[in-house]
Amino acid sequence: MDTTFTPLRRALLVYLSSCDSAQMMVGRTDELMALVRAFLLAGSPSVVASLWALDDAAGCDFAMHFYKFWLKDRLPLTRAFQQATLAVRRDRPNPFHWAPLALFGAWQTRLGKAPHES
Repeated sequence: MDTTFTPLRRALLVYLSSCDSAQMMVGRTDELMALVRAFLLAGSPSVVASLWALDDAAGCDFAMHFYKFWLKDRLPLTRAFQQATLAVRRDRPNPFHWAPLALFGAWQTRLGKAPHES
C-alpha cells in the first residue's frame, strides 16, 4: 500500500515543529516540494511549520500557548496562532525566537462545539 498521500481529511491541523519544516527543496523533476505542500495535498486543511531553525525552548513555549488558545480557549486558528506569537514575543523579543513558525492552508479553521456545550 502506498502511504505517500495518506488521506488526512479528518485532521484539522498538522503541526510540524522540526527545524526548517517549511523549507522547499527541488525534486528530480525540478518541482518545488515541501512537507507543507505534501500534507496539504494529503488533505490536511492547515499546517503549522517552521521557516528556519527553531529554538527548542521557544518552540515548546509557542506550542503550549498555541494549543491552550486553540483547544482550551477555543479561539479560531489564526487568532490562536497570533496570540501564541505575541505570548512568545513578550518573553523573547528577538524575532529568531517568535517568528519562525508560519500557518499555511485553511487559516479560518475552527473547532466544533465541545460535546458538553450542546
